[in-house]
Amino acid sequence: MSKRYIDANIALRYLTGEPHDLAEQAKAELEEPAVLSMEILNEIVYVLENAKTIEEDGSQHPRYAKQSVAELLIRFSQVVDYEPYDLMLYALRLHREQPNLDIADCELIARNHLKNDEVVTFDKRLQKRLLQVG
Repeated sequence: MSKRYIDANIALRYLTGEPHDLAEQAKAELEEPAVLSMEILNEIVYVLENAKTIEEDGSQHPRYAKQSVAELLIRFSQVVDYEPYDLMLYALRLHREQPNLDIADCELIARNHLKNDEVVTFDKRLQKRLLQVG
């Protein structure tokens, strides 16, 4: 049986509720079983964490805190199937707890800790985190 994968736009419209008409269409699409891949999750995290609110005076500030993005996406796993589920949830929980790590690094750490996959990097902070027990 084939699977229905959603793209970042469907997820973002559903999660943000904006614009309303597309959010309603996304909600209708997600009444059927759907799958979200790790690659699309990374895109969603990037978009939400870089979204800005622009004030009347022209000043900008982040629209969503990293921890709230991670929490929102952890809850979203109740709406769509995450593939691979264990890696995505591990990465999101790690990202929520350690927002100084970007989601891509959290995915690599998850792969290392859950699957014993080797991660090759020059990033000293990531190397240190990989040595810690998951």
